Amino acid sequence: MVVTRERLIEFIEERTGNYIEDNTVTVHMKRLREKLGKYQGFDYIETVRGIGYRWKNN
Repeated sequence: MVVTRERLIEFIEERTGNYIEDNTVTVHMKRLREKLGKYQGFDYIETVRGIGYRWKNN
């Protein structure tokens, strides 16, 4: 299942009440990837270009 960037932003704004910029999602996804590391050479989070993100099942 792909989660769109827009849905992520809406979710965060609903929870926190703060305005979130599009670039904020990019930065946080990068940091999350760094913290998760890789599994057998693959990232856990896959970017679906132009749409959003999904958890990658290897």
